Amino acid sequence: MSYIVPEYPKMIPLCVEEGYCNMSCPKCPVHGDDPRHDDITKGKMDVERAIQMYDELRDKDLTITPSGVTEPLMQNDFFEHVKALNERNIKITLNSNGLLIDKAMAEKLVHEYDIASITISIDAMTKETLLKTRDSDKLDKINQAVELLLETRNSPEDIRIGVSFTVEDANRDEKESFIDYWIKKVDVIRVNELYQYGDETTSNQKDRKPCPVLYDTLYVGIDGNARICCLDTFDETSVGNIFTTSVKEVWNSKEFNQIRKYHEDGEFEKVPFCRSCKDWARYIFHTEYEENGILIRKSDLITYYNRLDRLSNWKKSD
Repeated sequence: MSYIVPEYPKMIPLCVEEGYCNMSCPKCPVHGDDPRHDDITKGKMDVERAIQMYDELRDKDLTITPSGVTEPLMQNDFFEHVKALNERNIKITLNSNGLLIDKAMAEKLVHEYDIASITISIDAMTKETLLKTRDSDKLDKINQAVELLLETRNSPEDIRIGVSFTVEDANRDEKESFIDYWIKKVDVIRVNELYQYGDETTSNQKDRKPCPVLYDTLYVGIDGNARICCLDTFDETSVGNIFTTSVKEVWNSKEFNQIRKYHEDGEFEKVPFCRSCKDWARYIFHTEYEENGILIRKSDLITYYNRLDRLSNWKKSD
């Protein structure tokens, strides 16, 4: 089987600002219980340097998610980045915890800027469970943020709105009730099985395939260092710097292509960060079917529930 590397990545998760968040989810490697969280570099990406990158990516068929592992709406320069991306016709998606979304913020996100989609991470149906999964009891505030976004848009074409649920022991019993409740309201639900870097693999390594992320996603830190994986929150896998070279050069670099070749040859042990990973299966969707007005797409670690009557604001390449 041949694996094609496009000229540019399809997705760039971008750390606009790093080291700060208004939640401390226990599972988060940066703001949670991981003892290494104090080692994270705090700071923000210089807007002018970022604009040089955006100029390179003008009108390209790709998506930028300007958040990294920090709540995007608390970043000081966030809307400067969004404005610059809009001016260059670069698609934007957001993941947010929703705590900073009031009526004014909802108006801004839905009508003032061109944002393709926003997903609110919830992970609970009760305050007691939210405390366990996200170290907060502000479930009403988070749910209200989703409702405000839905009420603010004039039609689904304005912005695609979804919610996410990461399954772990503390909330597993609430998964089905979460899906049943939110599918009546939002366009899409994303349900993830929790995987944290360092978890022992449970996948069959002899059936392992090259990680799809290596062929469509480039994760960029605040200093411009590009990493091969969004699980690399401590910059262990840098394959170059997009500020000293360019996105295209890093994406097609000798270092990155060598990592891809190791994967294609089944020599995963030669990439220490990938050696025991099972998250490679997250974006290999093997099942797709329609049921009760919902398009359901599944991989081993993630399931999307897409409302069929809201597909006009979505395409699979998103």
